[in-house]
Amino acid sequence: MSGSVIIPWRPERVTLGWIWRGILADVEQTARFSSDFSSGSLSVLRRFSIMLTPPVLCSGMYRISHWLYRKGLTLPARFLSWLNFLVHRADLSYAAEIGPGLYIPHTSGIIFRGRAGSNLTLLFRSAVVGGRVDPRQARIGRECPRLGNHVTVGVFSVIRGPVTIGDGVFVGAASTVRTDLASNAAIIVGRLVGRRPE
Repeated sequence: MSGSVIIPWRPERVTLGWIWRGILADVEQTARFSSDFSSGSLSVLRRFSIMLTPPVLCSGMYRISHWLYRKGLTLPARFLSWLNFLVHRADLSYAAEIGPGLYIPHTSGIIFRGRAGSNLTLLFRSAVVGGRVDPRQARIGRECPRLGNHVTVGVFSVIRGPVTIGDGVFVGAASTVRTDLASNAAIIVGRLVGRRPE
């Protein structure tokens, strides 16, 4: 990978304030990209209605389960993560580290085990980020991907193994990534095509 190696976002302490800021950033991302909410200002009532949408409920459940995990409450964290999977069909590991601004327009079939910076977008179903799928959801280690800020992972795409993905990378539909990618790279149908599309 050209350039310096990125260090993905990682909170020193996970507090209730961290959860709230993360959820508010998730609401902002959903409002920015969702056609139902993109017009008009974000009033308190409008923000509350966005919080009740499946993408934000899913990311909120992940954030609470991660907070429980970081507090050493693994059993409740595992239960909430399982409940999130049951309700939203999204398998976001409670041990995964995802920065603020998570956007998942369609939660079904999403799997995430790794570290990611802010403004991660997991598009549609079957976007998979992670190493070996462990039913016990072991802690995130060196074998899992590390993603930078503003990364987009497309439908039916897979990022596997101990790879580092730079900031602003776009992984298009039906692509598999097993090597490091420099910032602002774009992968379309498994081929590196240069810079991220505007």
